[in-house]
Amino acid sequence: GAAGDDTFTVQADSGETNLNPGTYSWRIKGARNLASAGTLTYAGGTLNTEFGVQAAGDANNTNIVNVQDFNLLKSQFGAGGSALASDFNNDGVVNAQDFNLLKSQFGAGGAPVNCP
Repeated sequence: GAAGDDTFTVQADSGETNLNPGTYSWRIKGARNLASAGTLTYAGGTLNTEFGVQAAGDANNTNIVNVQDFNLLKSQFGAGGSALASDFNNDGVVNAQDFNLLKSQFGAGGAPVNCP
C-alpha cells in the first residue's frame, strides 16, 4: 500500500497515558493489507518507531491474499471511487497497478493474531 505519516498513542484501559518501560509486541492490520508484527522496547518518554509498509492485496480483509481477493479485484477492475476494496495503492481507481500489488503477494498471509 501507499506509505503514510500516521502516528498513534497507546493508552491504558484506565485512561492513564504512562506506559511501563519494557518490551512490547505489536501487530498492525490495514483493511486492504496483510498484517505486520514485531516487538519494540520502550524505555520511557516518547518513542518513535517505524512499522514499515504493509503488503497490499487483501481485498476482503481476511489476512490472506488468494483467489477471493482476485475475484473482488476482477469485479472492481476499471472502477473509480474512494471506497474500493481493491484499490490497493489508494489512487482512486482499480487498475493494473492494483493487480500487480495483489499478484506480488498472491498466496501470502499476514502476521497472525498473537494474544495471550
